[in-house]
Amino acid sequence: MADNDTKKRPRGLKKSTIVASSSSGTVPIVNSPPEEVTSAKKPRLGENEESEDETQTLILNKEVEEGDEVAEVKVIYESAAEKLATAPKSALPLLRGTIHECDRILRNHSASSPPLPASFHMTYGSALFDMGTVLEEEEDPTPYWEAARERLEIGLESVEESEAEENKSDRQEFKKGLRMALGKVMVSKATNTLITTRCLTAVHKKSVSQLLEDATAHFDKAFSLPFSPSTAPELCMAASLVQLHADNHEEEAPRLRWNGWAKGVFERALKDDPEHIPAFTGIGSCLLSIANYWLEQQDANGGDEDEDDDDDDDGDDGEEKVQTKEKRTAKEALVEGTDYFERALAASESAGATTSEILTMLAESQINLANLTSDVGGTQTALYKCAVAHLRRAKESNSSEGWALPAGLETFLDEWEAEMVEGEGVDDDEDGEE
Repeated sequence: MADNDTKKRPRGLKKSTIVASSSSGTVPIVNSPPEEVTSAKKPRLGENEESEDETQTLILNKEVEEGDEVAEVKVIYESAAEKLATAPKSALPLLRGTIHECDRILRNHSASSPPLPASFHMTYGSALFDMGTVLEEEEDPTPYWEAARERLEIGLESVEESEAEENKSDRQEFKKGLRMALGKVMVSKATNTLITTRCLTAVHKKSVSQLLEDATAHFDKAFSLPFSPSTAPELCMAASLVQLHADNHEEEAPRLRWNGWAKGVFERALKDDPEHIPAFTGIGSCLLSIANYWLEQQDANGGDEDEDDDDDDDGDDGEEKVQTKEKRTAKEALVEGTDYFERALAASESAGATTSEILTMLAESQINLANLTSDVGGTQTALYKCAVAHLRRAKESNSSEGWALPAGLETFLDEWEAEMVEGEGVDDDEDGEE
């Protein structure tokens, strides 16, 4: 398989292979892109939704003090959050119920009464954010996310105004939760703008940049709270959102900057848990995104027209052939990224938790690396064969609901297998002639 003219890099596959659950901030694609940044406004539920919430009986699965409406609505939201992880659409009635009850509590709250606790604003803001993530594709989540941001900022302000030393640990836990939620809202809104806006203007770019600055500032402050240390899953949640955002940038500065931020947070997660699989795949994804950027620049510069895919390493005469900056930088990222994906696979096999997604990301990284590797000593062919084995296994392994092998990788696998059949036919003909 040294002749690899038919092997082309399957671009843009990583976005398809990473299946993020709503709990980690899935950004829905809106089919009718906004032409300008939408201003904040409170979302309004339709008449049917409002009446459904008013008549639906919500059964609390936890005991709360009678008359404690804030605790009751928190329990309703927690029930919705549990459903979000497995069946997002089934959480809709509970999310609507949470929002409806929070609206009612807010309307009935007297100005002369003590302020509503931060937990109320956390519940209200979280429900609004989650509601935006499970909308139908044609619906715009922005109004929900803007309302969520407003509510979470009110909650954070109320916590920060409290200077009492008692319950300091509890207050820091609320601070962390509110900052993590605010960061999630801001990154999701910024990513949604990148995905859904046909033509990004300077206004869009400035808004997106500011959202990421604010989001990562919230995340960094949440990570630094001494009485509430962040866990590996919390770190990876934030880093995954920022990495997904970075991967949607076409320009060099934000693509590299935000992948770099995410990579640093994933590395921090590994210090907390040295075998944390999402941290391994997260770092690999950052490096794959960086490599794809440089390979896209190589293509844009017409660098592949006069060069074979395998001319990047030493030639037969031992002299190193000239590499472009783009290919050299891409290959360095792919070598490191492939190593992290392999570590993720090893850790998942030890834990009995290997998924199609892990196998597919590793295969994509290996294919891209093979495209930049000489076949001297069979190195390139070995990489292709490993990738093919991983893709075949991915089609038979555990995967998230609705997962399918991305089209580009499916095509690569089909072409590889067709070439194998053709090669066997040639060998049979030669044997027959003898």
